Amino acid sequence: MAPAQQTEVEVVLGLATQPEEIAAIGKQGTWVLGSDDIHGDYERMRAGGVEVHSQPNVAPYGTDFVFEDLYGNTFDLVQSPAR
Repeated sequence: MAPAQQTEVEVVLGLATQPEEIAAIGKQGTWVLGSDDIHGDYERMRAGGVEVHSQPNVAPYGTDFVFEDLYGNTFDLVQSPAR
């Protein structure tokens, strides 16, 4: 949810502090994020110590790889195929 005049997506992640929140870590599913430089993002993330689960994979929907944050949540970074 965002105000009507807001044109960009905003995601706020909070630190789990309650036992039920901590128990849910890593079980939320995978967030899908977009990229316009999948190979550059992959290299920067690896160099920065991000836990990357795979190399960029080419698929019909685009090129992607999965990584996780400090709390075990997974993210799928996807670059759509060139048109």
